[in-house]
Amino acid sequence: MLGRTPRRGQLSCRAVGRALQAYLDDEIADERGPLIGNHLDACLRCGMDAASFRWLKARLAGLAPGPTEHELNRLRAFADTLA
Repeated sequence: MLGRTPRRGQLSCRAVGRALQAYLDDEIADERGPLIGNHLDACLRCGMDAASFRWLKARLAGLAPGPTEHELNRLRAFADTLA
């Protein structure tokens, strides 16, 4: 699809690229969501970009551990001092 003028009801690669992160974060709640999904299915380059970002987000999510019980207790104690 890259380099072609999108037909009516389609998005360009540029438009998809600008909205891709929001789409992957489920922040697109309007009619663009299905159009972006269709574009990602049809366009090899944009689909690969989306797959790369999904993989990277999953890897980063696995690297960032949640707070420890000790850290949560410290936060709770601090919150109690504020109340």
